[in-house]
Amino acid sequence: QDPSGMGRWAHITIALKGVKITFVSAYRVCKQTTDLDKNTAYMQHWRVLAENQTRPDPRKQTLLDLKKFLNEEMKKGRELVVTIDANEGIENRTDEMLELINSNKLIDLHTKEDLMTEVETYIRERQIIDYAFATERVAECVTYTNIALYNEGIVSDHRALVVDIEIRRIQQGDLLRWERIDRIL
Repeated sequence: QDPSGMGRWAHITIALKGVKITFVSAYRVCKQTTDLDKNTAYMQHWRVLAENQTRPDPRKQTLLDLKKFLNEEMKKGRELVVTIDANEGIENRTDEMLELINSNKLIDLHTKEDLMTEVETYIRERQIIDYAFATERVAECVTYTNIALYNEGIVSDHRALVVDIEIRRIQQGDLLRWERIDRIL
């Protein structure tokens, strides 16, 4: 869990034959201006950070802290699957988001094979702000990805991200090239 207590992410690590995978589900607050009269998630995080920082930036700090956590997991030899509501479009990625992805060599599972298949994941702003990333070993074992229709499976203003990982490949070390399998679930 998020060591700050702000609930920015949760994780679980599973042990398979020969490999451990840490699955992380993260949330990064929306971009907002500082308004001490409000009690949004952004302002709640801002107040916690303001106890120790003179210029708190909850959005930036989430990515810095998550990067640190992911780096620690990688040092333990763990593979990663990271899903995140980043509240940041692909075309407007901040340096912190790029560093989070690049420093852990994460692969965007929904655009790995075909960048032209991108669809928005958030209905209000019609942009991609939700992502599923993984380390290369896990990405090579992905057999199917999908971005569901709105309200398919979950009622939300976000689309569900679907990723099928063939665990046997990871366990056996049988890392074949990743193939996109077009099928309807």
